[in-house]
Amino acid sequence: MSRLVESAEYALDSFVDRIQHVMGLADHIAESSPFQKWLAENGAEIEYDENGEPRCVRIDTILSELKASSFENVHTIAAEALEKWSKSGNDPSLLRRAQLTWRTPGGGTEVGYVERRPPR
Repeated sequence: MSRLVESAEYALDSFVDRIQHVMGLADHIAESSPFQKWLAENGAEIEYDENGEPRCVRIDTILSELKASSFENVHTIAAEALEKWSKSGNDPSLLRRAQLTWRTPGGGTEVGYVERRPPR
């Protein structure tokens, strides 16, 4: 009987090890997705709602709405976010509805949406 218990324990331990390995691979793939890289490069965070859909993207970078500015353009950054989101296998319409917050050159914060709009 003890051999049966030992065999079952070994099989269970082996199964748990395989599951942990697969989950670790999934985490690694998610961390290296184009969108995850974009988040890291732009000092951004994404919040999801209770349904797992993007609710808000916060960018901790100073951005400008003006095309002729020494700061990066918020519309260009939002377009990059949509591109990387899509390349990561996600539905772009979900991200377009998400709020976007960023720091302004004047020291405040601005709120808009990720939707694609042409730069001014």
